Amino acid sequence: MPWPLPAEQTERLESLMGAGAGRAYWHFAEQRRAGARATREAKTVRREVPKVGRNEPCPCGSGRKFKQCCGGTGQAEH
Repeated sequence: MPWPLPAEQTERLESLMGAGAGRAYWHFAEQRRAGARATREAKTVRREVPKVGRNEPCPCGSGRKFKQCCGGTGQAEH
């Protein structure tokens, strides 16, 4: 195919692209609606145990503050 395309081929290609985009929009419409429904129906997640404060003792039993143990950027050695 020569580059750039002649004006006639460019117009035909643009019309086909527009038609294809419309078909793709309607093809995936049900999936978009299902995703929106799932978002609206999402339940709030509740903790079963209270949140550990940064300055409280670490629940792992190391005796260190949570922020210096398991609450840091990575898992500390116990």
